[in-house]
Amino acid sequence: MRKTLKKTVGALTVSLLCFQIPVHAETEKISTAYWSEPAVGYWWYQKDPQKYPSKKKDKKPEIAINIQKTQTAKEDTSETKSTAPSVFSADWVKQNLDVYRKVAWDNPTVENLRAYMYLQRFAIDRSEQFAYAGQMAVMGDPYLDEVARSPRGVTRDQTQIVNREQSRVINKLFKEKVGVFFVFKNDCELCIAQARVLEVAQRLYGVTVKAVSVDEPDKDNEVIKIYPDYSVNPKVAYENKVRALPATFFYNAENKEITPLVQGMVTLTDLNRRVLVSAQRNNWLDRDDFNAIKPIDDSTSLASVLTHDSALSRRLEGLKTDKNPYGEDTNYINPALLVKEITKAKDQYFTEDYIPRGY
Repeated sequence: MRKTLKKTVGALTVSLLCFQIPVHAETEKISTAYWSEPAVGYWWYQKDPQKYPSKKKDKKPEIAINIQKTQTAKEDTSETKSTAPSVFSADWVKQNLDVYRKVAWDNPTVENLRAYMYLQRFAIDRSEQFAYAGQMAVMGDPYLDEVARSPRGVTRDQTQIVNREQSRVINKLFKEKVGVFFVFKNDCELCIAQARVLEVAQRLYGVTVKAVSVDEPDKDNEVIKIYPDYSVNPKVAYENKVRALPATFFYNAENKEITPLVQGMVTLTDLNRRVLVSAQRNNWLDRDDFNAIKPIDDSTSLASVLTHDSALSRRLEGLKTDKNPYGEDTNYINPALLVKEITKAKDQYFTEDYIPRGY
């Protein structure tokens, strides 16, 4: 019996040794498993404790947060802070007139209606004062008075005077400077109409017209009856970038240059206007002729001296003494000083030998 028991224990020991877990592979598991802690008790009722990664809590200093909040609050306060306009000022009336109207509409009491109507009457009265003051400021000042800018006024003779001056300048232009280069084609009603307009211009201004057709016209074509010395050039439209017919060009006899005038049909009045504008653009008119055909006198215009990069502008920036009455930085100049400096800058162009324009 003892021998048998010894054999059984020996066999069991060998079996346990054969199935022994390698220490180097499971050391960490064994050291943290529940059976390594005998004080826990009945280990087969326990669960393996779960492992959660530890989270580090980054605590921000409360002082920095409080400072940041305080600064943000100060910035918001400065941004939202606004100054209300002075009572009865232009901005105050603009902002509150509609408010009083809405209040009177929602609650039409005598007091609410009277407050709105008082404010409305104030706005009307101030506008009348503004208009009367404007009339007094304009009268006698040649830089503001429209009568000085347009001596012709609005009389019935204005159109006759303008037409006479324009005819003189156009006549001078066509005789001394340029002719007309006219492009047409055979089957074109507008080309015939434009040829008749140019025929009238020939009689009035002595303009020389050279007619060129893009195709061979019929014998009974109206254009060749007006301009029998026409020529045919199929490439003329391509060479001169013609996109619509009839096409009318300036022809400068001095330098043989062709300048676009109009593509399409225009009346004689429109043709005259385009001739003058084109002549101005190409510097074919002297100053006297250019001023003679304008309805207003440029000598009283302020645009020639009031430029942002002028000497006057730089001088006024150095002379500014007053702040904007409404608290904004706008390079505000005292009104009396501004008027004085503008008048001074403009008056220097009128010398002793200057003769004002007259008709």
